[in-house]
Amino acid sequence: MHSNKIPASIEMSSKQVLDTANLVDIAPPFTRIYITHVGTQTTNILTAAAKKITDAGYRAVPRFAARHLTAKKALKTRIKKWCKNRELKVR
Repeated sequence: MHSNKIPASIEMSSKQVLDTANLVDIAPPFTRIYITHVGTQTTNILTAAAKKITDAGYRAVPRFAARHLTAKKALKTRIKKWCKNRELKVR
């Protein structure tokens, strides 16, 4: 079966996600929403944004900027937190 839909994604900052009253209907269900990491957000803020995206029926995708991570341990900690809270599914 052929679909006329083009696979797409959008990108938002965690602040945009958290400041948006209603994320439903901003894109088709299951659209990937990339959460930009600008270096000022805590893991808790990024996780809250991912939860809101997931609860609205989309797929939260983290974008970890390597320049903002000080050590490999910081990346591991962030990934574990996302997976623990089930806002991100590792594929």
